[in-house]
Amino acid sequence: MTALKFIGIPTDDVQALQSNGKDAYGMAPEVHPSSGPGCHCRHCLTTIKAEDDMLVLAYQPFEENQPYAETGPIFLHKETCDAYSNTSEKPEIFSRWDEVIVRGYSKDNRIDYHAAKVIKTAELELECRALLKNPEVAYLHVRTTKYHCFQCRIERA
Repeated sequence: MTALKFIGIPTDDVQALQSNGKDAYGMAPEVHPSSGPGCHCRHCLTTIKAEDDMLVLAYQPFEENQPYAETGPIFLHKETCDAYSNTSEKPEIFSRWDEVIVRGYSKDNRIDYHAAKVIKTAELELECRALLKNPEVAYLHVRTTKYHCFQCRIERA
């Protein structure tokens, strides 16, 4: 059985953004109070508590610009938080949705069209293991079905 690793965005990226760094569009992140459920930090992969300040910014989960490098809004804790550490366990943020979008990418960061689907979150781990059995799939991205926002990356452990 393929072991999974759930990965938030890199700590170096988060620290830069929390220290007045620029987002994917070259803009300073906006600061807003969290409304609670639905506002998930893409670094620690937990819900940002209601009324806590959060950063809202454009994020591109790819190192280079290329046709498949989608950019979209994400939330981060405004204050320092620890990276998601229990990487082999599905983060609690997924309990919020019935379905998510999972997309597989090749090692050159191109979408593998045979590894992209909408799946039930209850079946997330099972479906991701099945997609990662394909050696052409280097990693997966998980996005919400309603807004298509990037949530996390999944790799083989």
